[in-house]
Amino acid sequence: MRASSRAETSPWAVEDRARAHVGWRARNLNDDRAGGRPSPLPPPPLALADTMLAVPAARFGPYVILDKLGDGGLSVVHRATDTDAAARGRQRTVALKRLHAHHAGDWELVDAFLREAQLGNLLRHPHVARTYAYGKIDHTFYAATELALGPTLGQIVRQCRAAAGAIPTGVVVELLIQLADAVDHLHTRRPAVIHRDIQPDNAVVTAAGVVKLVDFGVAKTAARRQTRRGILKGTAAYFAPEYLDGELDARADLFAIGVIGHELLVGRSLFAGASEAETLRNVRGKVVPPPSRWAPEVPRDLDDIVMTALQRDPARRWQNAAALRFALTTLADAYGGRRRLVRGLVDWLGWAFEREPRRDTQVARLVDAMSREHA
Repeated sequence: MRASSRAETSPWAVEDRARAHVGWRARNLNDDRAGGRPSPLPPPPLALADTMLAVPAARFGPYVILDKLGDGGLSVVHRATDTDAAARGRQRTVALKRLHAHHAGDWELVDAFLREAQLGNLLRHPHVARTYAYGKIDHTFYAATELALGPTLGQIVRQCRAAAGAIPTGVVVELLIQLADAVDHLHTRRPAVIHRDIQPDNAVVTAAGVVKLVDFGVAKTAARRQTRRGILKGTAAYFAPEYLDGELDARADLFAIGVIGHELLVGRSLFAGASEAETLRNVRGKVVPPPSRWAPEVPRDLDDIVMTALQRDPARRWQNAAALRFALTTLADAYGGRRRLVRGLVDWLGWAFEREPRRDTQVARLVDAMSREHA
């Protein structure tokens, strides 16, 4: 890996790394969610432009297909250019998601796919990945969404554990402010929307230091508090305790932000267990120490903000995302204000993903084992 320099931590250098990171994310996301160790961030593919010029571009309606970003059981995602936008004088590159043809007759899946796209089209906010267009072209259902390039919060935590060390507390404050801002937009629109899957791999951080909330596949309107008992949607390690009993309102998303905040500060999972049953038991009853128990550099005010979000009784939790955002923004002043925090986030993100994974020494294994034992 090339030597580090100041230029490499600029937004443009980070963007190059982020573009390479998208393919890395698609290949490793399943392993990461299963608890596997992430592979090192690869260098950008130097010959990508030449390869793309050598191969005739495929078309899908108004979209010119570029490189593949991911391919799952339900859909395939490509980076693509929007020629309709180009005709209007806009250069727009999108993430083009297309439902696999063999699912086209499954109307339950098609309905969920289109509902998510429709919701993404209605949400207009700097910290929410927008859906520009969706529908059906040549018997294929599709959604063209904002291309959010960069690592997820989950990948940032894993990279820090493997190579970069602790995330600076100021960086965590800024990340949480932006996440709370996105969630506040969801909760205050009419009808209000509960995301239900606020978790680290559903928040991308771009090269400009902007958090983008993605994946609204299980989001629902907040018109009804009651959910069907026994049918839980989302990621178990980020469930609010009351959701396990069939109760759901916007404060469940705030509990999830609290879990994320704790994990960003401490560098490891808070509730995730060896099985889903163990994870759910942890959500209900695991004793949660403040982040400063494991990270002494965390100030008391930040401890209090995170622990308030993690209150198991919703009535003792932050009552809305705006209150959580206000508390975090007030704390940001102690770090020199928001503009300084964003600049620090951009520079630190570039530096963190240039770090080589630490050697797997006996001492490192012992430290990891002790951390798990006392978690």
